[in-house]
Amino acid sequence: MGTVGTHAINAALYKKMPFDPIKDFAPLTRVANVPNLLVANPAQPYKSVKELIAYAKANPGKVNFGSSGNGSSIHLSGELFKSLAKVDMVHVPYKGSAPAVTDLLGNQIGIMFDNMPEESAQGLFGDPEKALGRFFPSSTCAAASWCPLP
Repeated sequence: MGTVGTHAINAALYKKMPFDPIKDFAPLTRVANVPNLLVANPAQPYKSVKELIAYAKANPGKVNFGSSGNGSSIHLSGELFKSLAKVDMVHVPYKGSAPAVTDLLGNQIGIMFDNMPEESAQGLFGDPEKALGRFFPSSTCAAASWCPLP
């Protein structure tokens, strides 16, 4: 079974790989669709994506975003956001989502891009008392009938 990492990201990051993700595999079916989320600590001054972009433009290099590690789909989600929004944010890579979420909860980083199942497993949405504060679902999640976000 392939993932976005093994079949798309790695091919773009590494010059030489032991396999060709296009020639060496034949697609059979999609097993899962995992949307990414942008989550923010509630202590941050922005309450929407529009406000986040305005804040990042007014404060270049002052917004830190966490990810599960360099080259991950989460990291690249943040880089794509930076590029599309034309903002300067600092990437803070972690060794997995759990330590990044810990720092997000502790307000060591202001925002994080993460997979929705990770955030769900952390139990961070659905309960306003322990939610991170603000969830900005991707268009994939917003369009899905099963999206559990408020």
